Amino acid sequence: MKFSDVRVSRSFLCSIFILLFFPFVTFSCGNQEVGLTGSQMLTGATVMDEEVPPQDEIIILAFSTVVGLAISFLKNKWGRIAPIILALIGIASLFFMMNRYNDAIRESIVRVEVTFEVGFWLSMMALVGGVISNVLSLWPKENDRSNSQESIVQLDQREESITPQNSLEQERVKTE
Repeated sequence: MKFSDVRVSRSFLCSIFILLFFPFVTFSCGNQEVGLTGSQMLTGATVMDEEVPPQDEIIILAFSTVVGLAISFLKNKWGRIAPIILALIGIASLFFMMNRYNDAIRESIVRVEVTFEVGFWLSMMALVGGVISNVLSLWPKENDRSNSQESIVQLDQREESITPQNSLEQERVKTE
C-alpha cells in the first residue's frame, strides 16, 4: 500500500471538523466556569442566559479548512500549495483569537481567567501537521529522483544505439 502525503494532509484538515466539537475555551471567574466548544463558537450559543455571538476567527478557521480540503483534490501543484496557505490562515486566526482574548482579559476590571482547551491546541497541531505534510509532498521523493536519473541514462543509451550515423562520424574523426 502506497502512503500518500496528500491523504495525510486531508486527514489533518478533516480532523479540524471533529475537533470543533471538543472544548475550545474555558472562562472562569471566581467559582463560575463557562466552557465553549469550537462549534458553539462557530455558530454562536447561549451560555448562562447570555448570548455568545459567532467568533470571527473560528469562522475563518472553518472556512479556510473547507476551502483547503476542497482544493487539495486538485491534481496540479495548486492542490498542494493552496492548502498550505489556507492552513497558515487557520493558524493565524487561532493566534489572533488567543491574542484577542488575552488582551480583553488584561483590560478587564474583573479578574477573569481564560484557558485554551484541548480542542484549540489539537486544532493548532492538526493545522501545523497539514502544513508540514503538504510542504513535504512538494519535494520529490528519493525514489522519484533515482527513477528520473535512470530514465535519462536509458534514453541516452537508446539514442546512441539508434543513430548509426553518429558512429560513422566518430570513426571518420578517429581515422583523420
